[in-house]
Amino acid sequence: MEARQTGWFHEATEHSFLQLIKSSRKSTTSQTRSNMKSQIALTAAGLVGGATAASEPLLPLPPMGFNSWARFMTNITEGIFVDAAEALVKTGLRDVGYNRLNLDDAWSTMERAANGSMVWDSKKFPKGLPWLTSYMKSKGFIPGIYTDAGSLSCGGYPGALDHEEIDWKDFKAWGFEYLKMDGCNLPDGGEPVYQEVYSRWGKLITEDPEAMIFSDSAPAYFSGADNLTDWYTVMGWAQKMGHLARHSADIQTYPKGKSWPSMMYNYDQHVRLARYQRVGFFNDPDFL
Repeated sequence: MEARQTGWFHEATEHSFLQLIKSSRKSTTSQTRSNMKSQIALTAAGLVGGATAASEPLLPLPPMGFNSWARFMTNITEGIFVDAAEALVKTGLRDVGYNRLNLDDAWSTMERAANGSMVWDSKKFPKGLPWLTSYMKSKGFIPGIYTDAGSLSCGGYPGALDHEEIDWKDFKAWGFEYLKMDGCNLPDGGEPVYQEVYSRWGKLITEDPEAMIFSDSAPAYFSGADNLTDWYTVMGWAQKMGHLARHSADIQTYPKGKSWPSMMYNYDQHVRLARYQRVGFFNDPDFL
């Protein structure tokens, strides 16, 4: 059957997605019943107190949804995210938990504004990022944005170094609830520098009663070394200041190379890090 393309979504994939939805709904229903039984049992045993609701983590489950990088890299537009939202609703994926839409690198202009703020690219996003986040939320999605802890992003756009507080305030004011923090172009590649710079964001998270989900990419810059001491060290402090940490290589971008070996390489890294996983924090093999 010849596929008819609508935006980024192909109807030829709809059947597969719908089959996935059916199985996911069955799995979700079964898992929900199982979780309810476990919760009742724990409560009866006196192991779950009245503070359970108050201690609910900001990120109780791994984030799932759409991120623009692997398919579009820096060639992003407003329409891509509108199309993604429509497709996820149409296929039912949103309703089984794929409810996040994340902008990646290249959403901004190449220079900051006179007041130090980042500026969204009005050619790519003619209605503006506040409009886009409002649209995403109206469709039942949680909007996310990307920046880099260094002086420049990996794509060469302005980074957040020494602009942490103003960027945090702007991203929240624009309506974003999830922040991916990449790690290109820091002053040097040493672990102490990464810890100092990323800790600035940890402080903002700690002090903000309505903090965004924080996705920390620092560990990825220490993976694959002959000596993995720094990698494990970075995973240790990343776990204490955020909600997920990307720990190894980028997943192969479309249409270059082979994606499956790329995923399996990251999985092989992932299995080494189980001890860092905890309630409210997830090790991210660049799948999430």
